[in-house]
Amino acid sequence: CALPISTDADGSFTARVELTHGRVFARHADHGPSLGSRLDDGGSLRLALRPQRRTVTVAVVDAHGAAIADAYVALVPRGQGTALTPVQHARTDRLGQCHFNEPGADAASVLASAPGSAPAVRELPPAATAAQLVLGAGCRVVGEARTAAGTALVAQEVFATLADQRSNEPTAPLLSRRVRTDRDGRFQFDALPIGAVQVRLYGRSDREDGGVVMPFVLAGVDVATAAGGTHEVALVARTPATLSGRLVDEQD
Repeated sequence: CALPISTDADGSFTARVELTHGRVFARHADHGPSLGSRLDDGGSLRLALRPQRRTVTVAVVDAHGAAIADAYVALVPRGQGTALTPVQHARTDRLGQCHFNEPGADAASVLASAPGSAPAVRELPPAATAAQLVLGAGCRVVGEARTAAGTALVAQEVFATLADQRSNEPTAPLLSRRVRTDRDGRFQFDALPIGAVQVRLYGRSDREDGGVVMPFVLAGVDVATAAGGTHEVALVARTPATLSGRLVDEQD
């Protein structure tokens, strides 16, 4: 979640937030974004805006070169997560274009998506001021999720991600897609990117002490997708392992 705050005439701000953990960023139409600062209860922050040395214009077109209006576009810091530099978001206008403020001196990634088209991503060099992304039809992945005994896994979330996007890269969650299985355990992804795609179903172990619950892969498959193709997959959840033993003193 995000809580927008406006500064006073002297650039100061005060706000009460319900978050216990988070980052604070600053933006201004005539400047580049600030680096992020850790949320500190009662602390005083100093956020310095970067100089506005350039703007970046992004054009989004289809496979025939026609402009795509109202496409979602994100300018993402590359390789450092979003803890220091925030992601910038925009929608294309009727000409299929949108504009971003100074993204900083480092390289970034630009990604775009629109209904009915596969998302696209490309690198933005440090000095670039323009980029074009082409959205194609992509491919379809359909399948079923079941246990090893053949029982359908109903109303379960299934995730599809690009295999070459590391999970700690900011682009990974923006390019991933999520669907839910139906009453027969079936699911379908439309307009996935072309290339190596990972399809995963995650499980969770509830902790009685209320601690952090770490998800784990319950079932997964890798798919080499092709343009315009439909790929059938099966997610088979492994049978839980049974562990038993005895705890003893090392002197016993």
